[in-house]
Amino acid sequence: MLECKKRNDRKEKKLMILKKALDLSKSITDYKRDMYKLAKNKGISDPDVIRISHKLDGQIVMLQKMIYTLRPSKKETSYYKDYKYS
Repeated sequence: MLECKKRNDRKEKKLMILKKALDLSKSITDYKRDMYKLAKNKGISDPDVIRISHKLDGQIVMLQKMIYTLRPSKKETSYYKDYKYS
């Protein structure tokens, strides 16, 4: 029973992280679009373009960390491998 609760807690945590990752992905897309438009109008060395670029970098790193968190553990991976081939 306790193992089932732990598994459900992990699933809920992963779902929350996935939702945040999807929201962050949308935000990254918006920043990219804004940065492209601004760079087209003001040039790539404009301070506003550079500011957006730095924010975008931070958001991309955050998304990469979230994706890494969502990867299955080695224990989960080995379970599915064993299950798949047995």
